Amino acid sequence: MNSNTIDVTQASYSQIVIEGSQQNFVVVDFWSPSCEPCRQLLPLLEKLSVEYGFLLAKVNTDEAPELAQHLNVRSVPDVRIYKDRVVIEQFTGALSEEELRGIFNRFMAAAASEIEQSIDAILQLAADGEKEQARSAFSQLLEENPDNSDIKLDYAKLLMEMGDQDQAYTLLSEIKQGDELFP
Repeated sequence: MNSNTIDVTQASYSQIVIEGSQQNFVVVDFWSPSCEPCRQLLPLLEKLSVEYGFLLAKVNTDEAPELAQHLNVRSVPDVRIYKDRVVIEQFTGALSEEELRGIFNRFMAAAASEIEQSIDAILQLAADGEKEQARSAFSQLLEENPDNSDIKLDYAKLLMEMGDQDQAYTLLSEIKQGDELFP
């Protein structure tokens, strides 16, 4: 679980999801431990929560059946996107990463572009000859977004330019098969 993911109960739902959606997008994943599609969907949602910057609120329907019933959750996985206290999108079933990205891009492209802007600014530092500052900035950005493959790839390129092939290789090895940047 990453820092963008939180387990939610009936008692914490209102504060975390409803109130939290006033500051950021909150994606609620209603799931059950016995649900295979839920287990397939969760890692994708966790990965994308880091990339898009949304809060992923997980609700185990086995542990919070009253909440699921109150919100008319009929089957799992049931995913709802909240912004400003209301559901702006909802789907059921396990979707592919491409389908999820399509949904999130409609609403949250700004969060992804913030990371892209940060990467561009860091690359400009390096181009201006401030490679140590760029290295430090990449390190901090990666610490804040540890699952972002775009950061890892561009950081690795900088490290290779600076002659630190070992650290570059370590970063590149963290990009796993199935990631669009893997090739």
